[in-house]
Amino acid sequence: MIVWRVRLLLGLSVLMMGALLTRPALARSAEAPPASSSAPVPPVPQAAPGLDEPFSERALQWGTSINRQECASLRHAVWVEHALDMECIRYYPSAMLDAGLEGAAPRHKVAVIFFHGDHLAGSTPLGNYGKITPQSLLDVAQGNERAHKLPYLIVARPGVYGSSGSHRERRRPKEFISLNAAVDAIKQRYGLEQVVLAGQSGGSTAAAALLTLGRTDVKCAAMGSGGYAVNALAAIKARRLGQSPRLGCDGTGYCDAYDVIAHVDGIATDPKRPIYVIGDPQMKQSKKGSQWYFGMKAHIGVDADSGLVHTVRGTAGNINDVIEANTLLHGQETEAWGDAGYRGAGKRPDAKDDVRWNIAMRPGKRRLLDKTKLVEDLTDQLERIKASIRAKVEHPFRVIKRQFGHVKVRYRGLEKNTAQLHTLFALSNLWMVRRTLIGVQA
Repeated sequence: MIVWRVRLLLGLSVLMMGALLTRPALARSAEAPPASSSAPVPPVPQAAPGLDEPFSERALQWGTSINRQECASLRHAVWVEHALDMECIRYYPSAMLDAGLEGAAPRHKVAVIFFHGDHLAGSTPLGNYGKITPQSLLDVAQGNERAHKLPYLIVARPGVYGSSGSHRERRRPKEFISLNAAVDAIKQRYGLEQVVLAGQSGGSTAAAALLTLGRTDVKCAAMGSGGYAVNALAAIKARRLGQSPRLGCDGTGYCDAYDVIAHVDGIATDPKRPIYVIGDPQMKQSKKGSQWYFGMKAHIGVDADSGLVHTVRGTAGNINDVIEANTLLHGQETEAWGDAGYRGAGKRPDAKDDVRWNIAMRPGKRRLLDKTKLVEDLTDQLERIKASIRAKVEHPFRVIKRQFGHVKVRYRGLEKNTAQLHTLFALSNLWMVRRTLIGVQA
């Protein structure tokens, strides 16, 4: 008798969607005299990259120093001074604005100003920051101009995308006062009368903070997945980790962060101005490594021999992997393989008696193995074998992210996004067997 053994691999991917200040009197552009000159952050001097030269991850981690003369030599930069410090803030505009500045086209009175999200988790750069170039940001701005028929600027927060300052000190007074002054300077340079404020993640916090400074020139604002009560959020996270929260301190560890929710009364009253706070009640927070994400998870079951996806489950981001483990079985397995997040899957009420689970050891525990001892060395080799089998589960995620560009959820609600994931993983199956299909056709 031949017994066919079907092995299952389990995996997940967190899919993301993609603050103290004072009143505006504290923030001035370079035309106003400085109120004081506080000592700058001890950063590394950083030459501005060429348009096709990637931004420096070292500058992101340790801060950037730019003096007033260097800032004046940069085409898309404004020098701002205020009571807390002085900064050179870079921005990346669409062509419509520069054409108006040079007299080649009429000047526009309204422009969209976008603030990007955070790029550090602790001291570790997030995503592909080291591959982003000034030209790629200009291209994004131009694409949004074409889509929305409005001038569009990406304003670089301090310490990011060529701006001076330290990104580690985000959500503190200096960051938002600097950005507020930069918006004033950009408006003056291009003759703008009103702005549309937009932001994503940490950039949403920046947009909301500028609103609470009492700006009256905001035509509308749209903010997605931002932190508007950062101190309360830090306290919740600390309690989840079994730690005592530090009152008044946000997730970066600073205790003078600006809590937008505590300063809502600073928003200028304007019944004609819409303010959109974008979110999804079905999406939840999830921690991966040292970074928190807001969104959903895709749990998949993959055949270990072919590497093809046979089951897809979409859940909120806060659903533990092990809860979905047994729902990923198609019913013919005798063995299942998963990472440490699936520990205990075989003991759950929905576990199947005829399936043996092979779960990876927790990374911290594996690092403590003494390989000079025979038993522990063999244990480490066994873990390597588990990892080599389970690794096939990562390939479909790579395909839908790189081949099909799916790195953020596109719709509101779990049902629509899960339906899209089913389509994407079906396409990933076709992609992975494309050579076989072409050979059969030939």
